[in-house]
Amino acid sequence: MQLTEENKYLFRRQILGLIFILAGTFTLFSPSLSNQFVNLDDGKFLLFYPLIRDFSWAGIGHIFYSYFLGRNAPVIPLTDVFYALECHFFQLVPFYYHLVSILVHLGNVILVFCLVNLLAKDRVIPILTALLFAAHPINAEAVVWVSAQKELFYTFFFLAAVISYIYWRRDPAKPWLLRLTFGLFLLSLLSKASAVTLPIILIMVERQEGNLQISPAFLRRMFIFLLTGLFFGLWTLYANYISTNFTGDEYFASTKYFSFFERFVISGEALLTYVGCALAPFALSCYHLFSMEYVHGKLFLSGIFLGMAGWYLIAALFLFRQKLPGWFFFGFGWTFFILFPVLHMIQMNDSLIYERFFYLPSVGFFFLLASAIRGGTRHPEGRMVTAKLKSILGAALVVYFAMFLVVTECRCFVWRNTLTLWYDAIKKNPNYVLPYTQLGKYYEFQGDYKEAQKYYKGVLSLNKDHKEALYGMGRVWLKLKEYRKAIGVLSQALSIDPTNNQALLTDRGVAYRLIGDSVKAKKDFDMALMFSPDFIIALRNRMFLLMEQKKYQLALADCEYALKINPRDIVFLTNQKILQQLISKAGKSGK
Repeated sequence: MQLTEENKYLFRRQILGLIFILAGTFTLFSPSLSNQFVNLDDGKFLLFYPLIRDFSWAGIGHIFYSYFLGRNAPVIPLTDVFYALECHFFQLVPFYYHLVSILVHLGNVILVFCLVNLLAKDRVIPILTALLFAAHPINAEAVVWVSAQKELFYTFFFLAAVISYIYWRRDPAKPWLLRLTFGLFLLSLLSKASAVTLPIILIMVERQEGNLQISPAFLRRMFIFLLTGLFFGLWTLYANYISTNFTGDEYFASTKYFSFFERFVISGEALLTYVGCALAPFALSCYHLFSMEYVHGKLFLSGIFLGMAGWYLIAALFLFRQKLPGWFFFGFGWTFFILFPVLHMIQMNDSLIYERFFYLPSVGFFFLLASAIRGGTRHPEGRMVTAKLKSILGAALVVYFAMFLVVTECRCFVWRNTLTLWYDAIKKNPNYVLPYTQLGKYYEFQGDYKEAQKYYKGVLSLNKDHKEALYGMGRVWLKLKEYRKAIGVLSQALSIDPTNNQALLTDRGVAYRLIGDSVKAKKDFDMALMFSPDFIIALRNRMFLLMEQKKYQLALADCEYALKINPRDIVFLTNQKILQQLISKAGKSGK
């Protein structure tokens, strides 16, 4: 279709505006290039995660093999492949990981612009939406935190899938576009399972485009998308459950079981929290607590009120849907449906709210906000408001957005390193134990055991039965070679919660082994492997114990079983050869 001179002029202005946004966004997030890794999942997903150290066809195959066995703890295989690629070229230099995050974010900004440009008839709304998405403080966490790259990658493929689908709907004679959409959907799912909501978004796109017809072809098409999303969603839940046993990760095992009513209330407050942070992002944190603390099995009345208010808002929007414009429901629907899996209506791992979860949902919210801003500069008849009113509105928006930019830059500095991150978290929520526990882990990793003990003791002063803090104290005593003290503290931690104890049992077994009590050590290793037969650390320590006892055949059995789990584990590969030589030597001597 030929563009008129006026349209060409407007399009050039849009492109110039987009280039300005991209340049400004890179400048805004450039301070994060000097940030370090932090001990909030960067170790689990990157620093100490063996699968990403091998960027080869065999290594990539092992990542997917582990995922489909449920042994891949983060259950994000394609993101793991990207991490492996980055690790292969950049090793573990934080600068390059942060640079990749910024560049992928810029790619997402371009896709947001293209998507809204297809959906909105107005030329200003795509620029406003892209600007809000690019620089809003609530999206800073997803950009400046290396472990949040899964949000960036899954968003990239998700947005590309929606754009491809729109082009196909406008030109059904190109079936390859529909196949491309499905392929991008798979890539998004493999980056993060939250992409299961794409079929709902495609139905909304059909409605927004005015092409929604419930025909057999439409039902077949949606059935394939829905079935694929359902498969990946269920498999991810299963893999998360299995990976708890495989890794011994207390975070994944700390699932709190809430009743349906409690989850209903919690999800309502979560929705209000995300909307509040988007509208007034001046109290951001790496996590947000619910006002309804779960105390003695009861929820505070204030929490119930806030939670129900969120659902009352949704009910009111539904009741007055006939009086609201179509763009409003598209923006709100995009936000709500993509956000729904993390609103805690589904059973959750923990009862916290994380800003990074709003990264893709924010596209719909900012589209809604940009449309409202643009609509505010026009009369209902479509004429522009008076120049004076327009100037006042513009000045207010400039001031408001300038504050956003300042907060976004501040968030870059908050994520500078582990200390700045958790000190900020303590400032926001001084009575919550998570930052103190993480600071204890940080100093423990740095070898400053006195400082680590200070933070672990601080947690225990708030909650004397905090299992993770007791476990941390036990690890510190173990590293200080105070083995009997370690055994006492670890035994106390084991008595609090009988579930997910393979890591605790293994460390207590190590302490028993180091004081010469091989019987109790073997018993702890056996119990750890009874909880989780694939727990590598327990297998390794039991192998060493059996080697000390000269039970080489049993040690070799543990070694070979571990190599079935991870054929590239250098510790087991080395000891396999040693054990085979010892067994051969013992056979020749007749022992």
